[in-house]
Amino acid sequence: MIEGLVVGLAAERSTSKDLAELADSVTAMYADLNDRAKYSIHNARFHCTIAQAAGNAILCSLLVTLTANLYDRRRTHLPRDLKQDADEHHEIYRAIRSRSPAQAKILTQPAYPWRKN
Repeated sequence: MIEGLVVGLAAERSTSKDLAELADSVTAMYADLNDRAKYSIHNARFHCTIAQAAGNAILCSLLVTLTANLYDRRRTHLPRDLKQDADEHHEIYRAIRSRSPAQAKILTQPAYPWRKN
């Protein structure tokens, strides 16, 4: 629920710098598909950049806190298919870049076809 709100705000408020950082994170995810530890760092950076792009200090702080608390667990509990996970992040980035809050929110929903419940 929080992620949908944050990506929606990022789609509305992101700057060109935010978009460049998101693109860099996605590119780095694809480059490190064979290194789960590095991939996890790029994943965390991606989500922190979205929170910053949302322009809401409270949401940013919350997401940064959640990311920090989940980092070690996430590093060992990444999805088996990192390529699919990177593709999902790429689609979220594209929705933010196209200024489509509704699409960005849809892509973060657990019911979205590629998301595992």
